Amino acid sequence: MVSPLTLLYKTPVAGIVILLLRACRIEMMKLHCRENAVNLKKSDWQRLGEETEGYSGSDLSVLTNGALFQPIRDLQSASYWRKAPAAAAAAEVVVVVVVVVVVVVVIVVVVVVVVVVAVVVVVIVVVVIVSEVVVLVVVVVVVVVVVVVVVVVVVVVVVVVVVLVDV
Repeated sequence: MVSPLTLLYKTPVAGIVILLLRACRIEMMKLHCRENAVNLKKSDWQRLGEETEGYSGSDLSVLTNGALFQPIRDLQSASYWRKAPAAAAAAEVVVVVVVVVVVVVVIVVVVVVVVVVAVVVVVIVVVVIVSEVVVLVVVVVVVVVVVVVVVVVVVVVVVVVVVLVDV
């Protein structure tokens, strides 16, 4: 395919030159937009080509870059922000999931504590019957370790919940 710029310099017919100049302007604006998500229909590009009659390459560059940065200028001058409805719904789902996870973890921790206490009571009864001091010391160490693990799990869950709710 031959570039419109190449045809411009090789075509002596005035009517064709005007048509190619419009095509050149359109191609120049497309080049300035190539790294951005610009969704214009062919008719939109044609209209831009018609409305920029007489514009230089520099004029087209300023026009296109100004149009591309307009959303940024709009954001800079915004006086308030609001959550989009989809984002708010997603945040509510996250909060519900976090609450459910916390409830499940708390139930698991309570069950583990109850089982540990039951095991400790049984072991203490056995120790009293057998009266082995070494077994008692091992049981106390195991109980302390289990309690520390449970406390760490609860603290981690609380921290995660606080962080997720703030998001």
